[in-house]
Order: sequence, then C-alpha cells, then structure tokens
Amino acid sequence: FPTRRSSDLILHNMYKERNINQIKGILDSGLSGSIRHEKIIQILAANEVVKRNTTWMKIGDVIDNYLKFYSENMGKNLLGISSGFKNIDWYLNGFKKGEFTVIGARPSVGKSAFAQQIAVNVAKQGFRVGIVTLEMTNENFVSRMFSYSTGIDYTDLNKMHVPMDALEREMRTLRGLNIIFSEETKSTIESIRASVVKLGIDKLDLLIIDYLQLMQSGTDSKNGNREQEI
Repeated sequence: FPTRRSSDLILHNMYKERNINQIKGILDSGLSGSIRHEKIIQILAANEVVKRNTTWMKIGDVIDNYLKFYSENMGKNLLGISSGFKNIDWYLNGFKKGEFTVIGARPSVGKSAFAQQIAVNVAKQGFRVGIVTLEMTNENFVSRMFSYSTGIDYTDLNKMHVPMDALEREMRTLRGLNIIFSEETKSTIESIRASVVKLGIDKLDLLIIDYLQLMQSGTDSKNGNREQEI
C-alpha cells in the first residue's frame, strides 16, 4: 500500500506481520473450513478499521476539507440519500456516508416495516441496499416489503390468498431493485462487518440491520449491563 509517511509504513508493516501470524495460527488450528474462513475475514476487517484511524490531520486541513465539501454541496436539497419520507429527510438531511441512524420506538409499532419501506424507497432511486435480517428470514422480509410496495394486505400473503399469477406480476418491480440480503447466523458486530468487507464496502450505499437488540458486542457481557452494551 503506498504511503506518504515512514510512520505510516512502519504501522502498516507491523499490522501486516501481526495479521500474517494470526492467520497462520488459524490455518494450523484444525478448525473447520467455514470457521477458518470467517475468522480470517474478521482479522482483515479489523485491520481495515485500524488503517482508517491511523491518520492524524491538522485543523487547517480539516477546515479546507469542510470548505470544499460545503462549496460542492451548496444549493442541494439533501446532503445524503433520501429516505422517501419528506419529514424524515428534513430532520436528517438524508442518509449520509459514515453515519449510523437508529430507528427507535415501542415494541410492535412498525420499526421493521418502516425500515423495509426505506429500503424500497432508497433502492427505487437506484442506490444499492444491503439488509441483514436477524429476526426473520429473507423470504419473510421480502413478503413484508412486497405488501408495502403493492398495497396488498400482508395477512392475505401470509395465508396464501393472493393468486400466483398476480403475485409474480407484482413481484417484477421488486425483482429489479438492487437489494441484497444476508441472514446472519452470528449477530456480532465483527461478523456483520466481516460479511460487508467480504462483499466489498463499495458495493453498498445503505446497510440496514434488523434489529439492534438482537446484536451482540462479541465480548463477554455476562457481568455487564445489556443496555450499556447496546
């Protein structure tokens, strides 16, 4: 990797050597192929995070970046991707790169349904959407998205009351959207990050995780507070 500072090169070589040793240990561990593969991906993903956080910037450089960003975005209605909901866009100014947005509400009031609507709205604008489903299967998630986008009652879908020809006809719109799914068997942050890195960070414009409380930090939290962990 090309670097401009010798300190960057030293750090890069240090982490590279550490990664090589860790990967050798995994290969010699006798673990199954799928587990070895996931652990290696996690190591590489962690290294990507390290590389992103080893560069210091002077305030003058930060100001120059901000002024450039400000100049390039003057007059735009939104700085990020539209959610498809006018009021939400007004408050958030769109979903912007690098931001983490939490949808919070009481149980069973429609948080997942709302996320599904956002996914469809964003994909219809031509953006690439990734969905990690921790609560329901991919098929269940799609059927709910389909209910929202077509107006067909979900109960009719769930009870198989919609004629097959009508179902296939209406599904054509969803089929053409750039949405991909992942049913994560492990709900840790590291596992999801590794999955996204394996896919390619540049392959997604928006990542939706359903839902936060089903995730684990990946550390031992038996003696900790679950609320603090979330």
